[in-house]
Amino acid sequence: MFAHFPRFGQRRGSALRSLGSDLVTVTLIVAALISTSVAKGQETPADSIRHQPYQVGVSASSVFKLLEEGTPDRQYQVYGRYWMSSRRMSRVALRYRQVVGGNAEADVGLRGGHAWVFRGEDRWRFYGGGDLIFGYRRFANGRVSYRGGVSPLFGALLFIGTHVSLSLEPRLVATYIHSRGGDSGRSSSNVVSIEIQEAALLILSVHF
Repeated sequence: MFAHFPRFGQRRGSALRSLGSDLVTVTLIVAALISTSVAKGQETPADSIRHQPYQVGVSASSVFKLLEEGTPDRQYQVYGRYWMSSRRMSRVALRYRQVVGGNAEADVGLRGGHAWVFRGEDRWRFYGGGDLIFGYRRFANGRVSYRGGVSPLFGALLFIGTHVSLSLEPRLVATYIHSRGGDSGRSSSNVVSIEIQEAALLILSVHF
């Protein structure tokens, strides 16, 4: 078993490109949805959470990848939130990633947890919490890996309409990964990984 820690210098370019993709996507989404903003006299965001406790969202980076031509990487991420009160929510997320071509691989991830709002201002909600992480990955050579871990997080949610919000969630991810099998003849391995995600996760959600 050995520990792996991030080398931020090598990943900076990739992180900036990923974050840039998110910003482009969100700019287009906001332009399309701005007409749905809450008119004066309608429900406040706090009322929306109380009367519409369900929240379903998608990752902006996943949407961008689906629209990008020529990429062998396909990624789908769906997020669900249930607001038990205006300051507490339970959370679950499912991710499926597939790479086609010569380096074909598949990756499935599941996470779930809780978060609490520690500050609310008009349309903004700032929250903190954590998730438990589980995942499975299969490589082209037949090698498979299983992972489990924890992910403390901090998030900011902005209502851009009664039923629409954007949230930003930077997070630290600590995982234990067990790998085995494959054509290379390598024995099984165990890795502990602690890293900050390359780009903050940007989520577009609807509330109902």
